[in-house]
Amino acid sequence: MALHLSLLLLLFSRLSGTQAGEYGVSTVSKVSVKTGNFITIPCRYNLRYIEYVKYWCQGDYWNSCSALVRTDQPKISGTVSISDDVTRRIFSVTMTDLQPEDSGYYWCAVETTGRDQHTYLHLSVTTGTPGLYVDQQEVTGVEGGSVTVRCYYSNSGDMKWCRMGGDCVSLYSGILHDTSVTLKRTSVANNSVLTVTMSGLKMENTEWCWCEVGQLGMPVHITVSQQTKSQRTTKMTSTTQAPTNQQPSASPTAEHVQTDNTSQGAEGNKEDVHQRVSAVQILLNSNLNVFCVDVFTVRRVSVQAGGSITIPCHYDQYYKNHVKYWCKGYDWSRCSSLVRSDHPKSSGNASISDDINQRVFTVTMTDLEPEDSKTYRCVVEINGGPDIGIQRFYLSVTPGTPELYVDQQEVTAVEGGSVTVRCYYSNSGDIKWCRMGGDCVSGYSGTLHGTSVTLKRTSDANNRTVLTVTMSGLKMENTDWYWCEVGELEMPVHITVSHQTATQNITAI
Repeated sequence: MALHLSLLLLLFSRLSGTQAGEYGVSTVSKVSVKTGNFITIPCRYNLRYIEYVKYWCQGDYWNSCSALVRTDQPKISGTVSISDDVTRRIFSVTMTDLQPEDSGYYWCAVETTGRDQHTYLHLSVTTGTPGLYVDQQEVTGVEGGSVTVRCYYSNSGDMKWCRMGGDCVSLYSGILHDTSVTLKRTSVANNSVLTVTMSGLKMENTEWCWCEVGQLGMPVHITVSQQTKSQRTTKMTSTTQAPTNQQPSASPTAEHVQTDNTSQGAEGNKEDVHQRVSAVQILLNSNLNVFCVDVFTVRRVSVQAGGSITIPCHYDQYYKNHVKYWCKGYDWSRCSSLVRSDHPKSSGNASISDDINQRVFTVTMTDLEPEDSKTYRCVVEINGGPDIGIQRFYLSVTPGTPELYVDQQEVTAVEGGSVTVRCYYSNSGDIKWCRMGGDCVSGYSGTLHGTSVTLKRTSDANNRTVLTVTMSGLKMENTDWYWCEVGELEMPVHITVSHQTATQNITAI
């Protein structure tokens, strides 16, 4: 039992850096490279971070990792270099002349005014043949033609071809960004090969993709140019390097892991520590690090019995036309869908709506009772790949006063004016005001999306402790979801900014 607890504590210390605030950056989870070779790692970031500094950090744990290169300075340090493509929202890091001692955890990070956004990957440098490799990471094709990529592998597991920040194709064929993709498993000179062919290429197919076999991924950049008369198809040719029997080790996921033998709500009491360790091992064997960053929400809310709550789920622009759904269950494999954005949009006390312009789908649960205290998930349905919904959200329904609440979740204001939100709390911990998918303000003041924010801690006439948040100089683009955060609890608030009339000045709640 002590060993199990130690393992969980170790895992928690590594995983605790990838919660909701870090869901603006994504990359592959684990790569394998031969000694002396090089690797380029693409790090994809959210649209709102185009103008921010990006950096590459080395270390087993986020809170102790050291920056190697930055997009401001230096862009090259030793064998590591960094570049930022703001048009495609990808910054890439190239590491050359790799040695076994370079093996370890690295972090793609974006420097922000609040918590830096980050996600990690594991690099394995081997003296033998890597468990998964390609001939080259840069491939060119022509518009209207096709491109073939051969992925050589010696490890085992599910095989996929994925688009950075998008869907995956598994099995034998599928569609990525309206382009036909076929997968074929063969042997070439006794090498196991996954041959990927993309046909009918378009200019917008210029992007990062990756081969995935089991836990390992290998990024490949495809550049599509306009076709000339002499151009038809560009293919990558194979090498004769023989794979080894190397097996990859487990890598962490971005899932939050609890560290004791109690759980949030009644569900957790059914599991002992040994079962939790087994669940952790299952999570470690899933390559979900790329997808989990593209759907996120708050982590824990508290609601009074009989009340209601609206939960916003933010998703990436790639998923505007995908079906979204609301799922109940602590264990992802047994999570049951309650409502969907196709049908049914309302079921029992839950309803769902999707705002594709703001890239947020919301779920409202009414007439809540203590038995509704459960773990839920925001999920995006993916055709040909795993659905995206790894982040858990816990709802606590209490018969008494919630530990953190607001008067109302929907607030209106006028352009150029200000808005005040009062967050009542009885719990303890760090206090923040955050924008959905963006930065946070702590302390006494700061800015969010160019708007001034002040925080003030007071007590009202009923002796309730209050965090008063005031946003001044509002702009139309400040229409968004925000949340109060006190300790582990969060409470979402939607602010709608409208054009100002002559009689309007300040709207406050």
